[in-house]
This record gives sequence, structure tokens and C-alpha cells, in this order.
Amino acid sequence: MNAPWHEVFVGEGTFGLLDEGEIPVHSADWSNGLIAPMLQGGALVRTGIRTGSVRVCVQAQQEPATEIDTSEPWEEVVEASVVAPRDHLQLESLDFGPPDPNRPLAGRGSTHYRVRVHARGRETAWDKTAETPTEEHLLLMWPSEPAPTRTLRTSSRLEQQQQSEADNPHPPRTAPPEPPEPEPRAQPDEKL
Repeated sequence: MNAPWHEVFVGEGTFGLLDEGEIPVHSADWSNGLIAPMLQGGALVRTGIRTGSVRVCVQAQQEPATEIDTSEPWEEVVEASVVAPRDHLQLESLDFGPPDPNRPLAGRGSTHYRVRVHARGRETAWDKTAETPTEEHLLLMWPSEPAPTRTLRTSSRLEQQQQSEADNPHPPRTAPPEPPEPEPRAQPDEKL
């Protein structure tokens, strides 16, 4: 299946594979440095650029990917399990929504998927603004039971991110953070 490539706007270094726009970011597991599955609602993908556009292609398939796509020189490849309770995953810019809202990627009667993220060019404009796309991401996804995350191809940058997370872990939370307690208001003087 030949899926289209999209230019996806990135703000704050991420784009999403989201289930009806849900972004339970408090539950994201950033430990592998490339894809951050959330406890429910899809996953976030970490880009090299801070702001700008990246090229992304998502291919939904029925069977697991067995080989790494060698048709292109992918620098990083990570595979993770993603939960989509509404079974309506879509590629999305976190700022502007899906580039093709009429093209849901799920809807196959499953709520558990495996996503293999291929990336290249993340080092080109690291943590900068890219006027034109400098990196590409190919995401392959298929229905699958949950399984451990696997790094299939790594780069020095990805290894640094994984080591940084191992040294200073940020485990996903199962619930959003509690809002701060409201400060007590001064009571107006009561006059009769």
C-alpha cells in the first residue's frame, strides 16, 4: 500500500499519532527517545527540529512488519505498542490537527497497535526552526497485542536521549497531575 507523504507542522519538537485528538501527555513514556506511547490516546513522536515542518508517511497494514524498510537510509528505527481506545488513530500536528482528517489510520476493530517509527534527518537542524522539511518519518502500524518497546536501529543522538532518560527517568503517570490548591481569598469586611 502506498500511503501519501504529508508535511506536518511541529511545535515543541513533537507530532502525534492520536486517537480522536486525545493527548494524555502526562502518561507519555519518553524512555526510548523517539516514540512516546501514552497509556491511552496514541503516541507522540519526537523530532529533531524544535519548530517547523517534517515529512511524514503513515502506512496502516494488517500484518506485522518483519524487515526494516531498507529502500531508504533510515538512521533510527524504534517499535512500540500504542493503545487507541476509540480505534481512531490519525497523524496529527499538535497545533493544527490532522493533515488529512478524512483518513483515519485505525478502525480495524482493534484498540492495540504496534507502531514502527523510521526516522532520518533528525540531526540536521537539531532543536532549531526549519523553514523547509529537513527530516522524514515513516510510521508503519498494525494491530497487535502489547509488547516491549524495541530499538531496531540507533544513532548517537538516540543513544544519548535513551541514556539521559535512563539516568533521569520520567515514568509515565496513570493520572493527570492534580491542579494546585486555590489560594484562600481575603474575606471582605462584613458591614451591617
